Amino acid sequence: VPVPGSEFIVECDFAIGAIGQKVDSNFLSIDKNVNVEKWGTVKVNPKSLESTIPGVFAGGDVVTGPLTAISSIAQGKQAANAIMGYLEKGAPNFIYKPSLNFRHRFGKLSENEFAHLPKIEREKNNEIEIADRVCSFDEVETGISEDQLHAECERCLECGCSEFYDCAFRKYAEEYDININNLIGDVKKYTIDNRHPLISLDANKCINCGRCVRTCSEILEVSALGFVYRGFRSVVKPAMEKPLLETNCIACGNCIDTCPTGAIAEKFQFKILGTLPKEDIETVCAFCSVGCKVNFKKVSDDIFWVSNSTEEIMDTHNRGYLCVKGRFGHRYLMEKNRILGASIKSEGRQKFAELNDALNYAGKRIKETINTYGPESVAVFASPKLSNEELYLLQKFTRAGLRNNNISSFTDLYKNKELDSFNNLYGAPLSSVHTDALKNADIIVVMNSNLTEDNFVMELKIKEAIKKGARLVVFDSAETPVTRYSDLWIDSRKGTNTLLLNTLMKSINKEENTEFGKYLAGINESEAVSESGIGEEKFALLKDIFCNNDLNIVFVYNVDSFRDKSPGDLKAISNFLLITGRISGNNNGVILVKDHINSTGMLDMGATPSRLPGYVKFSDKENVKRISEAWNNADLESVKSHPKLEQLLTDKKIKAALVFGEDILSGGKNVELLNSLDFLLVCDSFNTETAALADVVLDRKSVV
Repeated sequence: VPVPGSEFIVECDFAIGAIGQKVDSNFLSIDKNVNVEKWGTVKVNPKSLESTIPGVFAGGDVVTGPLTAISSIAQGKQAANAIMGYLEKGAPNFIYKPSLNFRHRFGKLSENEFAHLPKIEREKNNEIEIADRVCSFDEVETGISEDQLHAECERCLECGCSEFYDCAFRKYAEEYDININNLIGDVKKYTIDNRHPLISLDANKCINCGRCVRTCSEILEVSALGFVYRGFRSVVKPAMEKPLLETNCIACGNCIDTCPTGAIAEKFQFKILGTLPKEDIETVCAFCSVGCKVNFKKVSDDIFWVSNSTEEIMDTHNRGYLCVKGRFGHRYLMEKNRILGASIKSEGRQKFAELNDALNYAGKRIKETINTYGPESVAVFASPKLSNEELYLLQKFTRAGLRNNNISSFTDLYKNKELDSFNNLYGAPLSSVHTDALKNADIIVVMNSNLTEDNFVMELKIKEAIKKGARLVVFDSAETPVTRYSDLWIDSRKGTNTLLLNTLMKSINKEENTEFGKYLAGINESEAVSESGIGEEKFALLKDIFCNNDLNIVFVYNVDSFRDKSPGDLKAISNFLLITGRISGNNNGVILVKDHINSTGMLDMGATPSRLPGYVKFSDKENVKRISEAWNNADLESVKSHPKLEQLLTDKKIKAALVFGEDILSGGKNVELLNSLDFLLVCDSFNTETAALADVVLDRKSVV
């Protein structure tokens, strides 16, 4: 008889009496649904393993039929817990038991299902030598080594469905206490389709709910998935039963999140660990300026993936939808080319060094450069992917420490974005309206943007607005996915969009005596239309739209793109909004999309040569003084000039460069600009082309 509080072990293949009575299994109820002669299965409460005799618990093969030893051991733990409750309070404790269904329940597994997997022999137990066994009672088997253990684990085919904790179908089965044995009938068997590099299709798990089909066709308007066949044979497959790669699938992976069972799943870079507990970590996508919310499922520091199926994520502005970069782009974090510590170049090679030694060496070289060439010989380059805190500290270090204004980003430096054209209108080169303005827009104008590739969630917001009645006008010299559902595609020649906008404004402008009015008056409409190549008919349609002052017009413009950029097009958009009185309209304006998550943060934090934090201009003496006092009375008067940093680089006057988070040599770019450098410091998370040439390399994680 077990003593309360003591451990209690259940014999796997026998029924045990919790109160010490002798149990004859002939008195136990037998499950009538099981062939007793074959299995001899005892009927028990599946939650407590208590048999039909109160106080008698059963587990192991007498309950389940022939199964694995580990299954019996698990039931032993479950029964022990139930028995302790019975002894202590007269009622068994219940252990949560999820609804589990195994493929072998639905039919015999064919060897063909494993034909693509290599057969690997089991590792053999190590044994002591025969000579050592003869005269001793030592354990013969010594177990397996650590290497053998890893090799044995690699033999495992999988460890549960990847959607084990998130499977809606399983949750409903538990909520309604479904007994799958009562529902088993004919079963369809399909080969798992793993031909796509990122997405796995397992039709065996599909319940034909159609959620993926509707998401793909109605929300994304891609229609890469659909139903084939009818009735019992109906199944979801890629369009025309082609491989997913051969359809118009954009690999956004939104079908993965909407699937309730795991029939559509991500192809992981690691073995499936479905039954291990996972932690939800919410963050923001780092691949463009739209700022989509992302939820990571984390098993460990090395095992994580994106899963935007939580209620919190689906209630955000992107409603859980992501593009291919947001869904799968995080995989670069699993790369092995990490910078794991500081290093200093010596004799042409980078050698590991203590962090303090590397910092002291870098400080010495920077001082030598300043003493020889002056303060303006040092420049700091920061990535628009850095956090606000990092950007703020870098610009403060540049101005208060190095005492120059050479703080910028290589990403921005040579793009000639003409963002200054927004300064006089809006006070800063920022979007004039929120993305919510798209919902109330009558006309949405997309310029210089391939949204499908660069800002896909913005495209989804536009599609949603179109369903509510908005019309879409696209300025693009080439056909893109966005042009296919536009109401008007202005396929103008590259470089002529500014001319077209100015020609439209000529029809609207009533202030002919102004300098800009005189410029517009000199435009010949016929010549402008001919030069743009769109034809008189399209221009007439465009004029009808743009000259209607009753319509709400929102522009979407990618400031980082050069694919269809015209000189002065951003300024032309500003002038159009000003002339038509839409500059302050609630549902009129321009949305600037960018390639990097924190391009706006660079402006906010003052990580540009033209402004201090908070968009403070150097001419604003009162606020400059306030910032100076906050920085321990740093002398900002000496750095108030606005340097042409790109010109300093071209003239080879920059002798030391400190690069944080950017690979300025990626693809062989900007090599000539660094030839004149005496010193290069790189702080990054990964070994890049720029880091390979650096005199000092710092691990970003250690420095932060």
